[in-house]
Amino acid sequence: MSERVPEGWEVKRLDEYCVRVTDGTHNSPKRTNEGVRLVTSKNLKRGKLDFSSAYLISHTDFAEIEKRSKVDVGDVLFGMIGTIGNPVMVKDFSTPFAIKNVALFKFKGDLTKARWLQFYLDSNEFKLCVERSQTGNAQSFLGLGFLRETLLPVPPLQEQKKIASILTSVDEVIETTQKQIDKLQDLKKATMNELLTKGIGHTEFKDSELVPKGWLQFPLSELSEKITDGSHYSPPTVFSNFRIATVENMKETYIEISDCRTISEEEFIKLSSNSCKPQAEDVLFSKDGTIGKTLVYKQLDEIVLLSSIAIIRVKQSKLNPYFLEQYLSSPLFFEELENRKSGSAIRRVVLGDLKSIPVPLPPRAEQKKIASILTSVDEQITLRNHKLSQTQSLKKSLMQDLLTGKVRVQVN
Repeated sequence: MSERVPEGWEVKRLDEYCVRVTDGTHNSPKRTNEGVRLVTSKNLKRGKLDFSSAYLISHTDFAEIEKRSKVDVGDVLFGMIGTIGNPVMVKDFSTPFAIKNVALFKFKGDLTKARWLQFYLDSNEFKLCVERSQTGNAQSFLGLGFLRETLLPVPPLQEQKKIASILTSVDEVIETTQKQIDKLQDLKKATMNELLTKGIGHTEFKDSELVPKGWLQFPLSELSEKITDGSHYSPPTVFSNFRIATVENMKETYIEISDCRTISEEEFIKLSSNSCKPQAEDVLFSKDGTIGKTLVYKQLDEIVLLSSIAIIRVKQSKLNPYFLEQYLSSPLFFEELENRKSGSAIRRVVLGDLKSIPVPLPPRAEQKKIASILTSVDEQITLRNHKLSQTQSLKKSLMQDLLTGKVRVQVN
């Protein structure tokens, strides 16, 4: 925390501000088929509890953990091992749970104080304190001693309430936008599955395949002029205007040029001649690291790529690149990949598998319609993601100003 605080504010240690600061069990209770959820830092997401990956423990183990760290409504949880942060204020206890390696700040139902602490623990100022404490540590870990001794700026109660109300209203916009994105993604998945297996307006289907009669199917290699990847050699970074992209530079519909490394003109020319340079309407597919990012390259920027990105140049007389873009991001495609890996986790996609993957091939006009329908949903998702990003940035800057007193609210 900064040394200076606004006039009229106090500074308190967290163990003075809270009724109690403790943490969950350090043991690993046995998994059971029935019982109570065990929450770890992985289950703290976007200010809420996510029970989807929380496993069950026995009621006996639950009762034992409660002796040390009973969770009540109005308490604040905070990840302290592995994934640090993501503070959550407990709003209800309709789903009982125990905690493991999660910090617990208890307030005896004082929601105003709990909300203030949640916002502070999510602020840039506190995150900077955490980063400084982690210097040289091999594993991300925050001890209870650090948390108890953390200094918290505390405004008068009415000012706390006003600030919390402002930030909560921004949180509600973020939550609403995220729900819209989630619904659109579910719609996209369902629509994709429908269109890529049943097409548009078909009533007759092949007996042996989940595709309409009239559709063909070919290995991707037969529908492409070339399938290659970027450079397997990473040139050194030099100051220039010649850029090289990797998976990290792939956004939803474009390559973020400003984030790309720059290389020498000599290296750029060499890689361009080695087919590492995408052309307009090439389909780019991330095959290493983050698997499955897919886009049709439409930019005027001249770049070369590293080997983590595959370049697919389709025969446009047969295959619409935007249709292929949708197919390569579909569950059908990934099911095909997983079958080839015999159920093992997909950590990279080799060009041989990519070339041999069968692609459903509707008539060209139908390909274009399917791609257009799915792309329109993508555009709605992109718009809302942009709104979400803007609102999150607004909250971050607003939180910094309010929690440090740079901007003071008027209290009646």
